[in-house]
Order: sequence, then C-alpha cells, then structure tokens
Amino acid sequence: MALNGVTYLTYTNLVPVMMRHPLLLISLLIILVLICAAVYLQMTFLLRSMRHIQKQTQETYWMIFKETVRGLVALWPTTMLVGLLYFLLILPFGQVLFKSALLSKVTVPDFIIQDMWSSPKIWVPIILVYASALVLSIRLITFLPETIAHPKAQLRTTLKRCWQATQYQAWRIFLKGFVLTTSVAIVGVGFRLILFASQRYYE
Repeated sequence: MALNGVTYLTYTNLVPVMMRHPLLLISLLIILVLICAAVYLQMTFLLRSMRHIQKQTQETYWMIFKETVRGLVALWPTTMLVGLLYFLLILPFGQVLFKSALLSKVTVPDFIIQDMWSSPKIWVPIILVYASALVLSIRLITFLPETIAHPKAQLRTTLKRCWQATQYQAWRIFLKGFVLTTSVAIVGVGFRLILFASQRYYE
C-alpha cells in the first residue's frame, strides 16, 4: 500500500483503489491466501502433533509437517475459504487451547463495540449475532479435524459430518468449554497475583 501511495483502505475508497491499483488488490488477495494457508498449517500441525503424541508414534516433526502440507494441497478451495471463516469464528471461543499470532489482531475495535452497545436499537441484532456465532462454533467444532482426516472430501460432506458429530451434544460441549475456560482463567489470575505479590515483596 505504501509503494502504491494508498494510505488506508476501507469500504469508502475500495472501488477507486480497485480501479486505479488493480495490482495492489491482487497482491492483498495473495497475502490473504498466504495468511489463510499459514493459519491452517499452524492449527493442523498442532492437532497432528497432539495426535501423534497421544498415539506415541515415532514420526518426527518434519514428517508431521510434510503430512500437513500434503493435506493443505489436497484441500478444495471452498473448504479453505470456509476454513478461514471457521478460524475467525472458533478462535474467539477457543483462545484457551489455540492461540494464533496471525489472527490475534483480527478484532473489532473497542470504540466500535462501545458505540454499538450505546444504541439500544441494535442490541437484539448484536445478541443474535453473538448467539449464532456461539452455536456455530460448537456445532462446527470438529471442522478442522474433519479436514485433516478427509482432506479431499467436498465441503458439503465435511459440514454434514461436523453437524452429525455434534448432534445432541451442544450443551455438553458448551459446558466442558465453559469449565475449561473458567479453570484456565482462575489459574492465570492466581499466577499473576503470585507474580505481583512476589514483585511487591522484592521491591
């Protein structure tokens, strides 16, 4: 963007930028695809590593990485696109287990959230969006494992398997996630308090 003299990019100047700098738009799309691929590699590598540790296999991390890359190449483009939406949807509710520096800054600014909640007229849509995101994050919690197990499967088949795998288990998954998140938060707060008290005592 700096090389093309574009200081910012929003919905207000998106069309003029597309008309004047088509190569910039193409380069940004390429960067987006590379980020999606990197996030997929990161998450699937972690899951594959945990699976091999659980099964106590003798595969090295390099072998696991090559297996992950082959799975990425075998994915359908539509599955990769839904995978990006999956990461953006799941990560806010799954930061306890998986943290991605690549997506850590994909957040809504605080001033926008405060402005949204200051208008009672849009409270209902906001609550519906949050509730829908929570439900989908639970029902599609097995999306990434499904893409790992069946990388060549079509998107419709993968989503159907995810929906069937979590059928009648939404509340149990939600409660387990809530207990896990609460437990980790309590441990984190306790650890910070110990550090704070130790620092105060040392000073």
